[in-house]
Amino acid sequence: MSVGADPKEIRVRREAVYIDIIEKYPGSQLVYGCYNELMLIYLTEYEPPAFEKAELLRDKFFSRYTDSNARNLIDDTLSHAYYRNGDWEKLMRLYTPSIKRFIELWSFMRPRDMYMYSEAKFHLGDKAEARKGYNIVTFFFPDSTESSLSKKRLDEISGASRDSLAKTEIVPSPNRAETTGAAPRLVPQEEDAEDAALPAETVTLETPAPLNAVPEKVPAKKGPPPQEMDEKDVYSLQVGFFGDERNAIVLSEQLKKKGYDAFILRHMNKDRKIFFRVLVGRFHEKREAVKIAGMVLRKEKMTSIIFQQAE
Repeated sequence: MSVGADPKEIRVRREAVYIDIIEKYPGSQLVYGCYNELMLIYLTEYEPPAFEKAELLRDKFFSRYTDSNARNLIDDTLSHAYYRNGDWEKLMRLYTPSIKRFIELWSFMRPRDMYMYSEAKFHLGDKAEARKGYNIVTFFFPDSTESSLSKKRLDEISGASRDSLAKTEIVPSPNRAETTGAAPRLVPQEEDAEDAALPAETVTLETPAPLNAVPEKVPAKKGPPPQEMDEKDVYSLQVGFFGDERNAIVLSEQLKKKGYDAFILRHMNKDRKIFFRVLVGRFHEKREAVKIAGMVLRKEKMTSIIFQQAE
């Protein structure tokens, strides 16, 4: 179709063929690609982009098909166009249902969904809501591309460089195969406790009421010694407090397997005894740490206290 024709004629021909395939072969796997190609024509080859046609096509696709991967492909194509054209209201509305399901029902969410929603909020001037979204991305999806982008936005919002955070030295995790064994049982987070992890009851900013359980010692190879954090205004969720470094490593590894940004911080008490805090996340705002703590409680049934590096 493309040989010897002008671009507009090519576009018209291709558009007609994709529509024909969509209508004649609705049960074919090929139809998913046809929907997306037709969406691309509307959004990249029309000038200005034919958003109304693209949105109607999306509605039609969603009414016919439930395949989540194909739906994500359609939404990603549409969201790219919204982003390029600065249509932040539509970008926000596109991802609002996904965000609501995540917050209310703990349904699966891609980091992209929360990031794009936060970008919409950011450009609409609602930086408080944008910050919450960026923090969720960095907390729940620390290894994602969107996490790196979110950190840059958080720098921009807070006006503070994250260079100080880069100075944080955490305990390098040993090979996962070296940390096998039963998880530490729950005991109080007190500085004179031999081992402690938070009880699964309620979120609190204070030290939770002690339990009477005594942890089992978990065999694990000793990793390199933990280092101290030196940033002053960073908040984290403390989910464990251990006298045995091996147990701290095990809990940290378990959380990392679930995608959390977990790390270990060494603590020395007044008697010069060493303990190991298991911390998750880094937040510039205390209220954001509190909000995330509530979300972790709902998802993992694990309480936490808010930890701030001592002045």
